[in-house]
Amino acid sequence: MVYAKCGWIETAKKLFEEEKASKDIVTWNSMINAYAQHGEWCQCFKLYGQMKQLNLEPDGITFLGLLTSCVNSGLVEEGWEIFKEMTETYSCQPSQEHYACMVDLLGRAGHVNEARELVRSMPIKPDTRVWGPLLSASKMHSQTKIAEFAAENLLIMEPRNAGNYILLSNIYAAAGKWDGVAKMRSFLRDRGLKKTPGCSWIEMNGCMHEFRVADKSHPQADHIHAILRNIELEIQDAREKCGKTYADFVDFWRIT
Repeated sequence: MVYAKCGWIETAKKLFEEEKASKDIVTWNSMINAYAQHGEWCQCFKLYGQMKQLNLEPDGITFLGLLTSCVNSGLVEEGWEIFKEMTETYSCQPSQEHYACMVDLLGRAGHVNEARELVRSMPIKPDTRVWGPLLSASKMHSQTKIAEFAAENLLIMEPRNAGNYILLSNIYAAAGKWDGVAKMRSFLRDRGLKKTPGCSWIEMNGCMHEFRVADKSHPQADHIHAILRNIELEIQDAREKCGKTYADFVDFWRIT
């Protein structure tokens, strides 16, 4: 649905509700995925329940939307329930994307060991979409051994991706393993790799603004950085109140 993709959720919802009984699986999936991308997990599950009441069988895209909503909202138990229902009730074989969602969901919540075991149990060979979230989760929760496990596979698949070397180097640095840091830097140097600075765009009032890592050329850079600093301080204060784990942090923001 075009309205949903453009972020006009209420308009999309209104049009969908008018004729939802006659809509096919593609339209239902579009609405579920739209809610998922906007963090409205409750609406995703509500539509999923309505689909089952109408005997409309969900497919892989349906479950991908539901799992995405779980990732965005930190719903680990619900994510597992959906994943199991997908395979056991509907005999829908998970794809790389489904496994990537589960690894991301578990990893963000601090269940890095569980995420690793899920990857090991996959009946299909994991690709970069799965190894990437596992490596990122390992960094987030200082799991150096699992990071090495993920990076070993990721670097085989993407030997020219400087970002993977840098991420593993940062993990080594955080763990005080300076020989590992030196090794990663040596790999980068020997292969002539450099990380491309991240770049983001945002349109406001008809004007496109571009931002790059470590670039302060924007005319309002000082003001923007001051606001970001205030946000950072608020986040730090929130973490002190709720604890240090990601799951605690998510729970704190749900309450407040």
